[in-house]
Amino acid sequence: MYDPRDPTQVLGDRTTYKPSRNNELIWAWWRTHPYGRKKSEADINWARVAEQADICDQTIAGIQGTQPRYECAIAAQDRIDRASIEKQIIISCDGQLVFDDDGKTWMRVGYYEAPTLTLSANRDIIMMESVEAQDGESETQGVVVRYIDPNANFTLQPSAPWYNPNFYKA
Repeated sequence: MYDPRDPTQVLGDRTTYKPSRNNELIWAWWRTHPYGRKKSEADINWARVAEQADICDQTIAGIQGTQPRYECAIAAQDRIDRASIEKQIIISCDGQLVFDDDGKTWMRVGYYEAPTLTLSANRDIIMMESVEAQDGESETQGVVVRYIDPNANFTLQPSAPWYNPNFYKA
């Protein structure tokens, strides 16, 4: 399978490809292989594939010592439809199929990224919901904020990130 991180491999020349157990590379191989999904290699965002392949290769502590974050192998029966097999590859790394603005695709693997979003009460809170308590006092239940999401073409997105724990239990 093609690994965009390996300079000895040439995209489109399958004789330069090498085997791998990396989930992201297996997904890209299956997506483009003639016996897989038969999609064009030009339809893949290879820069994102390389980024996600690095996440799959990260070494983590597991039950049997250290191991790569995600690795798998594939054996597919001809009687199973190709989309179902692709779905199983995606599930094997808690992945998500993503398309960029150019219509190219890659698989985002399951990985925690620390949030970089900071909300401001004066700028972001667009409404609050209050409930009149039995004793006549008004208690705030929660807030609704809006934020700008780059993945949504920088349009304002409503969100409800906070609920008063005195009224709601997680």
